[in-house]
Amino acid sequence: MATRVLTIGIRNYLVGKSRTKRRASAVKFIKDRIAHATKTDVENVKLSMSLNNAIIKRYSKYMVPVKVSLNIDNGKVNATPFSEQKPVEPAKPEAAKKGTGASEAALPAAAQTVAAPSAVKPAPTEAKK
Repeated sequence: MATRVLTIGIRNYLVGKSRTKRRASAVKFIKDRIAHATKTDVENVKLSMSLNNAIIKRYSKYMVPVKVSLNIDNGKVNATPFSEQKPVEPAKPEAAKKGTGASEAALPAAAQTVAAPSAVKPAPTEAKK
C-alpha cells in the first residue's frame, strides 16, 4: 500500500459555478484530479466521510486548495484530508509531581514577562498610605 499527499487547486474550476452547484462540482473535480494523478479510473476513487464534510463546509465556499492524503491499494484509492500533526512530547514527570507550584523556569517566556512587572508594582492600597 502506497501513501501520497496531493494538493488540488479548485478555485479556477469553481469560480464560474453558481453557489448551489459548487459542492457537487467540487467533489466531482477532486475525484477526477485524484484519478488523473494516480492513473486509475474515477470509479476506483473513494472519498472519506471527513473529506466529504470538509469539502461541503469549507472548500466549496472559500475555494482554497484541498490537501489530501491518498492510500493506494491494488488500484483502489482512498482519500482522506491531510493533517500535518507534530508528535506531542510527553510532559516532564517532575513538573507533574509538584502540582501546586511551578518554577518560573518551567513557565513560557510570555508568562514570565507578564508575571515580573506585576510583582514589582505595589498594590493600590499600599500606595495610598
